[in-house]
Amino acid sequence: IAEFKRYRLSPEALFGVLEEQLAERSLLSEKLREITTVYDGYCRRFGAESIDHDDMLTLLLEKIPFDDDLKDTVIFIDEFNHFLPQELAIIGALMKKCSGMTIALTLSTAHEHEFLQRRVFRQAVQTLEALKGLALKENVMIEEDILLDHAYRWREAPALEFLANHYFAAAADVFKGDCSSIRLIEGQNITSEVDWAAREIRRLCREEGFHYDEIGILLRQIEPYELALKTTFLDYDIPYFLDQKNTVRHHPLLEVITAALAIVAENFSYQSIFRYLKTDLIPIARHDIDLLENYCLAYGIKGYQWLSDKPWTFQKRYTMEENGIALSEDTLAKINDLRQMVMTPLRNLQDQLKEAQKAEDYVKSLFILLEALLVPETLQKWSMEALETGKNALADIHKQLWEQLMALFDQIVSISADDVLTLADFTAILTTGFDNLDLGLIPTSLDQVFIGSLHRSRSHELKAVFLLGVNEGVFPARLEQEGLFSDFEKAALETMGIKLSPNVRERLYDEEFLIYTALTRSSRYLYISYSLSDNDGKGLKSSAIVRRLQMLLPDIKTQYVQWPPKENETKALTYLEHTSKALGLLGAQLQTDSAENGELWAEVYNYFLQERPQELRRTLAGLFYTHQAKNLAPSLVRQLYRSPIRLSVSSLEKYRQCPFAHFLSYGLRLQEREIYQLASVDVGQFYHKAMERINDYLVEKQLSWRELSDEALHQLTNDVVEELAPQLQNEI
Repeated sequence: IAEFKRYRLSPEALFGVLEEQLAERSLLSEKLREITTVYDGYCRRFGAESIDHDDMLTLLLEKIPFDDDLKDTVIFIDEFNHFLPQELAIIGALMKKCSGMTIALTLSTAHEHEFLQRRVFRQAVQTLEALKGLALKENVMIEEDILLDHAYRWREAPALEFLANHYFAAAADVFKGDCSSIRLIEGQNITSEVDWAAREIRRLCREEGFHYDEIGILLRQIEPYELALKTTFLDYDIPYFLDQKNTVRHHPLLEVITAALAIVAENFSYQSIFRYLKTDLIPIARHDIDLLENYCLAYGIKGYQWLSDKPWTFQKRYTMEENGIALSEDTLAKINDLRQMVMTPLRNLQDQLKEAQKAEDYVKSLFILLEALLVPETLQKWSMEALETGKNALADIHKQLWEQLMALFDQIVSISADDVLTLADFTAILTTGFDNLDLGLIPTSLDQVFIGSLHRSRSHELKAVFLLGVNEGVFPARLEQEGLFSDFEKAALETMGIKLSPNVRERLYDEEFLIYTALTRSSRYLYISYSLSDNDGKGLKSSAIVRRLQMLLPDIKTQYVQWPPKENETKALTYLEHTSKALGLLGAQLQTDSAENGELWAEVYNYFLQERPQELRRTLAGLFYTHQAKNLAPSLVRQLYRSPIRLSVSSLEKYRQCPFAHFLSYGLRLQEREIYQLASVDVGQFYHKAMERINDYLVEKQLSWRELSDEALHQLTNDVVEELAPQLQNEI
């Protein structure tokens, strides 16, 4: 549906094609008919009420002719090489309204121009033709084209200019000049690759006077590198901006709403209650929540027990082999107070949801709950705390998410205004909305290293670009058919006037344009790196891009990097870019007998001895630590093991299995959290104790087993069971 909107294809137009050109029944006609029927039903049901991003562009197109402020406006459009039909229509309306428009496109002026037009610059050429046709249609005068055929920004890096003009040439000459502006890096793994990039970034800033905002890291796929980039840049104190959509599905705000609805739907189950309480959006301290949870687990509290008006007075009845102290009245009172704090807003929510029928009723109930929990104030507090600790991106997420949630509520109400919904229906709609909530963040400061994906990000002018992950199958990417229509069907539809998204061949050409973009983004330095193994240790190969560069630039050398460095690393100084990293390497060096770089490491040692002695002491303590257990003090032993020591068969068996487990159980007397259940060990204890009581009775009465009749034995057994049952795990 979104694709139809972007390509300005209405249900009426699609039905018209079906009647006029696809009247004969076929697989394509049936597929198009079914999809168009769904599209038409969607537009009829939600067309006037639901406004998505694509509809916003349609509304913009309708408003442009009535905006008189545009008459004296000059518009510049840059960094775009293609426009969807919907976007072209907006540009056409702006052409007609504004006083001037300049559009910059990336095209080639090198040799083999026709070949490059058909492939690498396919989109830009088609866009240029579409724009000129649009101007003629709107009767807008086209001024003479301005051709920028010399790149002044490469005057200090002729190798980069050569690469831009000859990379795609079939019979290109080799470059025989200075290749120092282009470097090839082969990393042992992704961590080595990223660590080298971080060290080189710090070197550029320290030795060549670069600013962080003049440096960019570009990737075809961000996900495999995301964790390594975040942790490594944090270690090296490098500020960065990661240009990607942030999923917020597991944010506490969305979790508390999902859990609250589950509480009502699941009749106050244990899982939903404590999922709700552990979001940190409930105004109850976490240790109080733990106290409440332990109590509920021990006594199996769920469902109707939460809703009962009677206070909780459950007490532990200790089993045959246990002795303990019952909960105090103060503790029980606190538990009941906590229960009341939990239940007050949830009771109100339950009552409101029982009466709810429409989306507006459900949304209103949730909003009242969030207000009662002071959620907006808590999110504002979290945002301020994140700002104070330098976590600007997290602060922005806390701030944006509340606004996004309110917008989602409004959209659900407008779409389902008159529908009668069950709680399950509303929960399903809301969950779908949550799954599609993504936040786009903006840079929080000016001086940051830019990190982005080649197919999505648009960066400013960069002096140094690190192109990471140039591996086979990654860049250029392996492409497959996607969408509901195959490439063959798209070609058939295009002959009928229905243009859809690019096919695989066109996307492969677009991948070549991404290569051109990556190789020409920098004005001074271009670093191209690849890994020999992925995060799972699986071997990787370098991309065809690397082999092409080696052919065009025969003098270029490939540098191998790894982290941590080898013991005899000859360029050890290059690894000492940050104190935390240097301290770790110093510790590793002190553990070896190698005399390699001895003077260097002596200087590093003296630096930390004078400037950071405490950090050095901690490192040395770890190096020379020996795991040698010491005996406990006799006084402490007497406190742990009371005299005389009482042993049982099970305790001796545990000591033989694991002395440490015996110490935890019988010395420290640690116990697992009590769960309301009847375990096999409880039944075993019960049998043993019952047999003991029956035997004691026979001894007391001076009877033998053979003297008891079956009736007397059954009666004696019943009496013993009635006596012991209250001690069997809280009378389960």
